[in-house]
Amino acid sequence: MPSDRLAGGHRRYDAEAPTVVRRIRSLLDAGLPTRTIRDLLPCVRQDGTVALCKLETLEQHLQGLDDRISALQETRLSLAGLVGAARAELVRVLPSDATETWYAHTSPTT
Repeated sequence: MPSDRLAGGHRRYDAEAPTVVRRIRSLLDAGLPTRTIRDLLPCVRQDGTVALCKLETLEQHLQGLDDRISALQETRLSLAGLVGAARAELVRVLPSDATETWYAHTSPTT
């Protein structure tokens, strides 16, 4: 974002700066990295939507996000299996009243 320097070293931005910052913030909130935002910014319309010229870029980032979500779901499923197996073993080795006491002391509070 272009700015001027005042005599004291402070920056002075033009009147459009707050709008540009809101657009950048919106793109950051959508999970886009700053290097992509720099390329997208010229294609962002006044209403904050992105012109078709960058649709492919947005679709690529959406696909990347979907891929990461899928990988996390697989990781979670694997971890849940390990937790389930450990709990099943606990139930087998401890009497039922001891298991209830153990869970009461180790379960996270909500």
